[in-house]
Amino acid sequence: MSRGQSNLGWKIFHISREHGDQKCSINTFLETISRTGIRPYTDPRCASLIHALQSVCIQKKEQNIENLYLDLNEFMSVYEKSNHVFLERIFIDNLAIPDFEYFTEKITELFEEIKQNEGGKPASYIPQLGRVSPKKWGLSICTVDGQRLSLGDCKDEFTIQSTSKPITYALCLAELGEKLVHKYQGHEPSGRMFNEIVLDGYGKPHNPMINSGAIMSAAILLNLVKPELNISDKFNYVYNFFKKMAGDEFVGFNNSIFISERDTADRNNALAYFMRVNNCFPSGDNSIQDILDFYFQTCSLKMNSDSNSVLAATLANGGVCPTTNETILPPVAVKDVLSLMLSCGLYNYSGEFFFKVGLPGKSGVGGSLILVVPELMGITLWSPSLDDNGNTVRGVQFCEKLVKMFNFNKSLDSRLCNKINPRLHKNEQANRLLASLLKAAEIGDLNTLKSSYYQGVDMNVCDYDSRTPLHIAAAYGHVKVVKFLTEICKVNLNCKDRWGLTPIEESMNADFSKITKVLRIAMCKASETEKSATLLSTNDIVEEAAARFIQIRFRGSRRNRNNSEMNEIVKLAMAENKNNHPLNSEE
Repeated sequence: MSRGQSNLGWKIFHISREHGDQKCSINTFLETISRTGIRPYTDPRCASLIHALQSVCIQKKEQNIENLYLDLNEFMSVYEKSNHVFLERIFIDNLAIPDFEYFTEKITELFEEIKQNEGGKPASYIPQLGRVSPKKWGLSICTVDGQRLSLGDCKDEFTIQSTSKPITYALCLAELGEKLVHKYQGHEPSGRMFNEIVLDGYGKPHNPMINSGAIMSAAILLNLVKPELNISDKFNYVYNFFKKMAGDEFVGFNNSIFISERDTADRNNALAYFMRVNNCFPSGDNSIQDILDFYFQTCSLKMNSDSNSVLAATLANGGVCPTTNETILPPVAVKDVLSLMLSCGLYNYSGEFFFKVGLPGKSGVGGSLILVVPELMGITLWSPSLDDNGNTVRGVQFCEKLVKMFNFNKSLDSRLCNKINPRLHKNEQANRLLASLLKAAEIGDLNTLKSSYYQGVDMNVCDYDSRTPLHIAAAYGHVKVVKFLTEICKVNLNCKDRWGLTPIEESMNADFSKITKVLRIAMCKASETEKSATLLSTNDIVEEAAARFIQIRFRGSRRNRNNSEMNEIVKLAMAENKNNHPLNSEE
């Protein structure tokens, strides 16, 4: 082990010591790892660490590794047997989402908010799907570094249905290459219903995300991919591929769903025979029924949101499984899959979803929706209640609100965007934003300031000296910036820095007469507005006071009152209002 690794191990040891103790608490050590989103007990990359701790546990005759307290030599012995590089990344916050606790907090808030949405209803064309409680709501996230977050019914099993389509298409691409696959598959949105009996202008299914295209993927897998395998072995091969995509986590099969799929397959039968009549299928020995059964079997694979999120994260990670570090797909295959998920992933809502969310997604009638944030994370949402397009109601709403809360677009500068950048610590993002605004005020960069303002950024932010952008602009003589901040942004004109100086005093000290004039005009306007508001407030008080005074003092009286009497009433009301507002007094 190198000196650097040894030094890091020493630092981790001291971080994990309890106050005043000379030994490292393994419980504290593992909790620190867990707070970053890494699951030390189940993550394959932590297996060597857990195994080493279990060995020490046996030696010390402890029942649980959490009860262990190790001195420096004992801890370093365990550390030497672990994955040094991975532990280093964990403890220096060099993971995809460095502030995972804050990220978890915001996602949990959003999850609970969406939970209140009880719209839609489960799919009913398959009896088993219709029996699932519409109250079910689960979410799981896996980042490209294997950080995990799961909420709600994340362990409930569901059949993946149409969310299998991107994966079978990806397998075809990985085995055969895009040139051969696209000989049989289109890659354009159809503009039609997902199960419509129609082909594109080249006599092919429009894309693999609709039923005809997914049936074609099944035909390609059966007839062209490893043709030496029989159908049962071919199913095992595809099943194991899904398993590898999910980091060897849970993947199962629901036979009753498969039978129901086959029993309600009139439309899919029509699609398959229509494609055979048009000579769409690759040559092979498998029948139409074999192809359809294979398609139904892939739709009847079952997962939970926890395992399914790893599959989504493998796509986000360019085809490399985040938890096993195994390369499952070539990058070119991932590129094609994500492109079609982006344009065709949510049935007839695909275009709207592309516009509102702008991230690759795929939904299924079982209530699942996978969302891929390239180079960051995969998300699986599961809620059985569907909208009229066959998409999970809660899942779609979550995605639309998610992108309003977080900035996932690398091309959108976090300094100019009033969204949370999960790739940064929240303090780092705030510091970047502040530095950007103050620098823009210093050099007179009006465009940057405008962009920040229109995105909802608080233009009254200040630095450690309590200097705002207005202080800086006034001190550096940028008239246009000062006008923008005062006339458009309506910033605080009287804020003082730590030396007690206001922006107008800054401009006077720097002898910028034009800016001083602009600030004086702005202060006069602000003063007039304040006076008008005060006058309006006073008039409202008079009217309320008079009405209340009449109600209290002349209750039951029916005689009319002349102007002099009313004036006297108002005077009395104002006098009574001097100390206490009449509406707040007791009768």
